[in-house]
Amino acid sequence: MFDVVGFRHAEEETDAFLTTQLAELDRQLQRISFSRKRDYDAACKLNPDYVQGRKFRLAFLRSNRFDPQKAAGTIVNHFHLKKRVFADYPNELQGREVKFTDLSPDAREIVEAGYLQVSPSNDAAGRAVLFYATFLKRYKTVESLKQAIWYF
Repeated sequence: MFDVVGFRHAEEETDAFLTTQLAELDRQLQRISFSRKRDYDAACKLNPDYVQGRKFRLAFLRSNRFDPQKAAGTIVNHFHLKKRVFADYPNELQGREVKFTDLSPDAREIVEAGYLQVSPSNDAAGRAVLFYATFLKRYKTVESLKQAIWYF
């Protein structure tokens, strides 16, 4: 049909295909060393239903074009980065989605000011598009901006 940078025809997501990909993702996660996936393992202990949930893991597989090895690395990196962005917050935050009330007051102000916005429509590849209005630069610290971006 047409070419879009970073877009290729999606795999047909049959139940059998997804089950196979999820099983391979589990195998790839098991192959990663404990020292590298410490934050991932901690999140699994906090809330295995969330971290090992089908919806959560499929998001990583889809974003990595159903490459289980890449998806496993991305999941591990996700929890490592989340721990760094929310370092001053209770550990339980690692095992669930970040809520608006979890954000620092400055990060909430960034969100409320409209500095970051999600487009009401996706791009040609079906991906969400995040806009940021640089002229509204309303953040006081980079840490607050990171939290606001994570929230989206």
